[in-house]
Amino acid sequence: MLPKFIIAGASKTGSTWLVRCFDEHPEVFAPLITPEYFSTNFDKGRDWYESLYAEPGDAKVLVDKSTSYIVDPEAPARMHACVPDAHLIFMLRDPIERANSHYNMWLRGGRADDKIDDVLVAGHELVEEGLYFKQISRFLAYYPTERVTILLYDDLKADAHAFARHVFELIGVDADFVPEMIDKRFHQTKTRPKFQAPYVAAVKTMRWVNKRSRFIENIIDGLRRRHAFDFVHKLNQGEAFPKMSDATRQRLADYYRADIDQLAAHIGRDLSHWASPTPKAKAPTSEQPSQATDPSPAGA
Repeated sequence: MLPKFIIAGASKTGSTWLVRCFDEHPEVFAPLITPEYFSTNFDKGRDWYESLYAEPGDAKVLVDKSTSYIVDPEAPARMHACVPDAHLIFMLRDPIERANSHYNMWLRGGRADDKIDDVLVAGHELVEEGLYFKQISRFLAYYPTERVTILLYDDLKADAHAFARHVFELIGVDADFVPEMIDKRFHQTKTRPKFQAPYVAAVKTMRWVNKRSRFIENIIDGLRRRHAFDFVHKLNQGEAFPKMSDATRQRLADYYRADIDQLAAHIGRDLSHWASPTPKAKAPTSEQPSQATDPSPAGA
């Protein structure tokens, strides 16, 4: 068995929150590990990918959440060759705020230095991921528009309950189901680690173990959901993250503007606030969590 729905990106847009909602829904199955099959794990082969979905229990809808797909130029062709009838879901966020959030994660993990204005420049992968329409267009070359849904983080922030209901309706499961963690957020860290080296070593160790043992990853994930690591995080709170300069924000706004305009035209939404050099400009409201197309699950 293979997934019918694929959450293909982008990073730092609420996709972890969404897959946690799926975890609680009795009609949905998403593997414990992040597949990343059509990108970094393609060499593991189709049998490995199918093995991730070998025990879906009573679930009737299988889901793959792998945010690396959107940035991998080979992912669309690989995906279409394997699951040509899949329905793709892209969760998107103001690209400037997304890049800033992703940078903070990299900084915490020791993958970037604290010169944020030198890191967030055109050509850097953290910035390039925000060229959403450019990348989604690669998938549209293989999948019809009615099977490519675009969801906005703006709508998730505005009303998480309506957002979850909308996604449940989209994938064809009970939309009245309300996950216990629907009002919670994941990966919201406000500061750099006070003890950087031990933190980075712990993160690398957990990632290494998680990739090799679903059982241990399940235990770690269960502890995380029960806030078992909150005390450690509080002890390890360090300095605030570096702030992006106004000049960098303006450069990014200019860099993203054309792509944002194309995406806005494609989904029929006003995204002008995304191209604003003013941080956290108020987003236009929408009556429902919205996207490029809103097909019925039967059309997937």
